[in-house]
Amino acid sequence: MVKKIGALWLKKKENNQKFLAGEIEIVAGIKTKIAILKNKRKKNEKQPDYHIIVLTESEKKRKEEGIKVSEAENFFE
Repeated sequence: MVKKIGALWLKKKENNQKFLAGEIEIVAGIKTKIAILKNKRKKNEKQPDYHIIVLTESEKKRKEEGIKVSEAENFFE
């Protein structure tokens, strides 16, 4: 059996950096926004090629209030 848990879209920032952004269902009915970013600091094969970033509820709330929370916040606009 195969179950779809989300979807991602290829996006591009102003500096032409490409990334994937979307939403996944982490538990039945509960969804969260994620972004998948290329690891630009990779120096050896033991380091990951990509990072998965999650925007938590507290970060969403602070973002709505105009408070910068992390470098990842711009990936969810």
